[in-house]
Amino acid sequence: MTPKHVVRAILITALVYVAAILAFILLGASQQVALFFGGSTALMALAFLMITRGVVEMMQGEGALAEGGLFRLISDPFLVLVPGGVSDQAKALLSAGILYFTKVFVFGDVALGLPPLWFAMFGG
Repeated sequence: MTPKHVVRAILITALVYVAAILAFILLGASQQVALFFGGSTALMALAFLMITRGVVEMMQGEGALAEGGLFRLISDPFLVLVPGGVSDQAKALLSAGILYFTKVFVFGDVALGLPPLWFAMFGG
């Protein structure tokens, strides 16, 4: 993985975040709610994308995704979150876990009743 993959992962995350914020604003949410739930939704969507990639590669075998396909182009940059030495399917599942933990750390989890972990750690 190259720095190009890191930049692409950041751009994809930013685009998904902006799309989620716009969706919440268009549905009538306030700006604060849109920023909070947009970020939470964006990171969760990317985590689900990586889980899907891991499951597809587990069921169909490595290399099952078409080279240059849209799904692979979107999900490949997030494999950079996990160091080498493991298979692509394990990297996909581990990166999904990292994305979910990032979501819980920054935004919390309403379904589980978790406040943002940064607030619990530093905010009192």
